[in-house]
Amino acid sequence: MFFILHLSRTPVREALIELNKVGLVESQPERGSCIAKIDYELIGESRFMRLMLENAVLKLACESISQEYMDKLKEYLRTETIS
Repeated sequence: MFFILHLSRTPVREALIELNKVGLVESQPERGSCIAKIDYELIGESRFMRLMLENAVLKLACESISQEYMDKLKEYLRTETIS
């Protein structure tokens, strides 16, 4: 794999170690590495937590935002919707 990307083995090995730490890759000595099975329950929990955090941040932002800044955000949103 490393030769296809024109990399040395070290960065590829380090990347695989990091991916293993977060559970995205499973490594077995003398056998190699493969992509870990997807944990759908963990995905569901992560999506739920992200939604809760985003809602809390949005609520806090809305409580302290100035009218001037709100007008700018509305203009940005209108511009994005048009493009």
